[in-house]
Amino acid sequence: MREKEIKTRSGVLFDLYGTLTDVEVDELSPEFWAKLAAHTEVGKRAGGGEELRMVYNSLMTEECNAGTEHGFFMASIFQKLLARFQVAESDETPDSLAWNFRKFSIISLELKPYTVELLSLLRQNKIAVGLLSNTEAILSEYDLTVTGLKKLLDSITLSSDIKVKKPNPMAFDIALQRMGLPKSAVVYVGDNLADDVAGALGASIDVLYINDGNKPIHLELPVQNRVVRAKPSLASILKGLTELNVSAFHY
Repeated sequence: MREKEIKTRSGVLFDLYGTLTDVEVDELSPEFWAKLAAHTEVGKRAGGGEELRMVYNSLMTEECNAGTEHGFFMASIFQKLLARFQVAESDETPDSLAWNFRKFSIISLELKPYTVELLSLLRQNKIAVGLLSNTEAILSEYDLTVTGLKKLLDSITLSSDIKVKKPNPMAFDIALQRMGLPKSAVVYVGDNLADDVAGALGASIDVLYINDGNKPIHLELPVQNRVVRAKPSLASILKGLTELNVSAFHY
């Protein structure tokens, strides 16, 4: 029987955007490009936001025409911007340029109301906490640092770093390797049906699907997998994790 096959879980792997945090950005407005130009060495050498935007868009087009998949080229874009305007890395690095790009583009960046307490409870109960997200790592570094999430996570796996995205099972396999745990010991938590639920199930990992009740869950689930639905609240998520055999919580 299943109850005998599954031992108490020792790890939880989370999606990032929409699950642990929400972010809204503006990467199009003249105001954004003016700020970026005024506060970066690349921007100063470009002579203003409009010229910087034009070169950036041109580089983006080059990446797309070269067949680079969306989500895997921002580090290259920032490196090429430095080269285009002959900026030495002693004056500005791809990472520092990306930090300012993200900083000035963000309209809002907020953790979910339950995030800090949830992750803290898991770690207090000796449950490993990992992250697996489809994102440009060079940009998400800002989000993870400013929100304090980096301090609450035991492992971080971002698609642009590993060159593979959810729902590809390889993404989940790499994340579990970094956690040092087998699939049977981990629950994946996400809010996206295709990338998170179908992806985790395809990797033979059980799933907690954060769903406010308005999202569908029409999947033919393999016998060896389970999906538990939870509302986006601490109490509902803890209840769902307990149902999926994550250790009992003391709080």
